[in-house]
Amino acid sequence: MGIWDQLNTRTLFGSEKATAQEVNRQEKDIHLQEKNRSLLADVNLINKALMRDGGPIPASLVIRELVSDDSGVKFTLDFVEAGEVWQLYGFSIAAMTGRSGSCLHEVFIGDRNTSLTSEILDVDAGSSQLPLQELQFGGGMYIDSNAYVIYECTGTFTDSTMRFISVRVR
Repeated sequence: MGIWDQLNTRTLFGSEKATAQEVNRQEKDIHLQEKNRSLLADVNLINKALMRDGGPIPASLVIRELVSDDSGVKFTLDFVEAGEVWQLYGFSIAAMTGRSGSCLHEVFIGDRNTSLTSEILDVDAGSSQLPLQELQFGGGMYIDSNAYVIYECTGTFTDSTMRFISVRVR
């Protein structure tokens, strides 16, 4: 059975849209060799039609949030499905309650395969709402299904809400 037969009940958009997992399942066993040129061209066409070619996918923007309600505790958000890639930017503290003094806001990316984390944002602030500067990665970064987002707030507060923008690019 060919790649077209296995996707022929799916659509580009809407409730029957082909998922990243379905497309990846069809592509995973295709070898990069000359006899597969036509099949590789079909894979490229399918990915372009589904807007899985690196640019933002229409109607995929989601504002996500993590709420910290315990000082010094890491809260995680794991939202990327297998075969997907998301661009993240616009990190900000949307609200804080019960803040006294300054609080340290830290955002990390975690690696599911190694359990390692890397800090991407670190802001010590005395404000209850503020943008978090993304100087480390130029205003946007990409994560795939091997990664997840972590937010930690340290200080005296009741709860702190960190938000960011995510746009699917694959």
